Amino acid sequence: MNPFDIPVIAAVLAAAADALLALGALVTPAGAIVLVTLAVRALLLDAPTNHYGPNGHVYQRPDLPAYLPANGGLLAAVGMMAAGWEGEPAPRRPAPGFPNDGRWSVRHEKIRPWL
Repeated sequence: MNPFDIPVIAAVLAAAADALLALGALVTPAGAIVLVTLAVRALLLDAPTNHYGPNGHVYQRPDLPAYLPANGGLLAAVGMMAAGWEGEPAPRRPAPGFPNDGRWSVRHEKIRPWL
């Protein structure tokens, strides 16, 4: 799996959960929590290409010791999950990409909605 795939999957799951919840009949709030929980788990996926070293780089293989798009993908996905996104449907709650089950307290400073 390409390491940039992981944050993209997480961002898509987070946006899909909120969009489906906005439509009402397609997903329940509990179903939306499942989707955003999967988004967080995707970011924490234990895969050889999803390990960040002490220097912050994602190791790929001996001839490619640092894969920087994965770092940017992680930052973009977490920012979108924390601050939301532009467009329709707009997020209906703060930190739309994180579970809304009372176990999470998400704060961010001056991150603007993405796209």
